[in-house]
Amino acid sequence: MMKRQLGQAMAEYVIVCAALISALFWGANVECDGGDSGSNKCIAKLLTVMHDNFDGYSSSISAVQKYGDYAASGTPVEGGGSPGTVGGPGSGGGSVDGSGSEGLTDAKQVTSNDGSVIYGDVLADGSVVDGDGNIVGFYSETDNTYTDNGGGSASAIATNVVKDEEGNVLHLRAVTSCAPSLPGIPTPVYSWGYVSKATGKVFNSLTKTELDIGGLCTQASFKVVKDGQEQGGRILNGQYFASVFAINVSTAPLNASGEVVYWEDLGLCSVMVTNWDGDLESGLDDQEEYDARVAILNDSDRNIGEIDPVDYFNQTQIYGVPTEANGCPSAYVLSAP
Repeated sequence: MMKRQLGQAMAEYVIVCAALISALFWGANVECDGGDSGSNKCIAKLLTVMHDNFDGYSSSISAVQKYGDYAASGTPVEGGGSPGTVGGPGSGGGSVDGSGSEGLTDAKQVTSNDGSVIYGDVLADGSVVDGDGNIVGFYSETDNTYTDNGGGSASAIATNVVKDEEGNVLHLRAVTSCAPSLPGIPTPVYSWGYVSKATGKVFNSLTKTELDIGGLCTQASFKVVKDGQEQGGRILNGQYFASVFAINVSTAPLNASGEVVYWEDLGLCSVMVTNWDGDLESGLDDQEEYDARVAILNDSDRNIGEIDPVDYFNQTQIYGVPTEANGCPSAYVLSAP
């Protein structure tokens, strides 16, 4: 989980202020008729426009820079364009702020360490609220603990999540071909986005505005962690894509930068850079070859990470995504001879 950097503030405010100028004059001018009542309406309109546009521009900038700390109610982002293909299954309660407005919101969700228990969304002051906005406890980032209103405490983690119009938690999905994948041929990926469980609309992964994916479909992807830290890319059908921020649908398939390997004896679903074992010495016997690959597994330059067990559990056990063989979305299986 990344912390907001102090250097962001001034640059963000300068950009946002520049972007607001036209909105202030064009958006508020219709309310300013010169009279006393018109002046009051004008001031109110200016304040409203400043607030709404700052939230929108600030949220977009923060998304590009990949900064985190969001309030539980999040920042609604209005959609636009044509409806997309309906995504995966799942259900949830109402939104924290109760707005039900069209668009997605960002929130920071507090769960147990394994993700099996969801306590609620954490506000800026550490208060944790349920789906109706009621305070149910407190989360401490200092020692990563959740304390409920009755005084009971438990170890917990806070994760940034995306919610749809009804408060359903969404997971990043790949925009792919609708044709069934063939053995040994990974499904092509053309973009990344979120599919609203409330409306079936698709939203891009960068600005979270509505995305027209035409005749394409979406497919679940999985997070990757390394030394307990979430990595930026996603796993899909045995491949790892490092870049998952996209605003449009690409005309050509996106390139993967890694592959997923299931180590049967180790019970490990790892992500290795593309062609990670391409320089193995020739003439090795089966055991020597396996030992050489295990040695490469411990090479931090070639080992990108492993599948995030919490994210995998949430998607498959809580939100209904089909379970992959061995709990690892890869046909590449290695085992000792």
